[in-house]
Amino acid sequence: GGGDRVDLAVALAGAAVGSGLGLATLPERSQLAGDLSGGEQQQLALAMTLLLRPRVLLIDELSLGLSPLIVAALCDVVRRLNAVGLTVIVVEQSVNVALTLAERAVFMEKGTVRFEGPTRELLDRPDLLRSVFIEGAGSAAGDDGEADPDDDAEEVLAAIDLSALESQAAVPGDAAHRPAVLQCRDVTKRFGGVQALSHVDLTVNAGEIVGLIGPNGAGKTTFVDAISGFVPS
Repeated sequence: GGGDRVDLAVALAGAAVGSGLGLATLPERSQLAGDLSGGEQQQLALAMTLLLRPRVLLIDELSLGLSPLIVAALCDVVRRLNAVGLTVIVVEQSVNVALTLAERAVFMEKGTVRFEGPTRELLDRPDLLRSVFIEGAGSAAGDDGEADPDDDAEEVLAAIDLSALESQAAVPGDAAHRPAVLQCRDVTKRFGGVQALSHVDLTVNAGEIVGLIGPNGAGKTTFVDAISGFVPS
């Protein structure tokens, strides 16, 4: 309930964070937010948002620029928030993070939805997921340019641990039968001559964690910005 979320927000923002949630303790209040580390800034952003008692939490690139240990701890926080009833939409380019956190996946590419369904089923669509790895491999390749995105894709997909989703699946109440808390229809956005979003539909039911996945330029952040009111659609 709302009280549980506030308790978690206080834990995130206060000195009890380290013992309560496995994250680093935030510095004294006199320190400017801009001087915090990336992980601490994410903690602070989550805490500030939770104090508003949202029904739906939108998270854009939870893992961006953070160490795997901090990302794992933040994912645990998101799962705990979801366990007390908070609906979550998380935008992620990291396939590993998104697929181990979200019970339902929405894969976007070039402003359109290419896939929507249970996370496990997306693992059976390497034709979609490989586009993320191909893009990442281009920037990660060494001077010889011999990085093979197909090898990277197969290696990472094989290593994805879905055990956290097993425990989520054990929670009573099928998502399809829960009430909808967010319904988006025909969301379209252009920036000049560029079609950033093209007739995107999305329904999110209470208690879900939905992952928006896709390569850079897919329209994920623009979509979240549009439904949250940051940009007109």
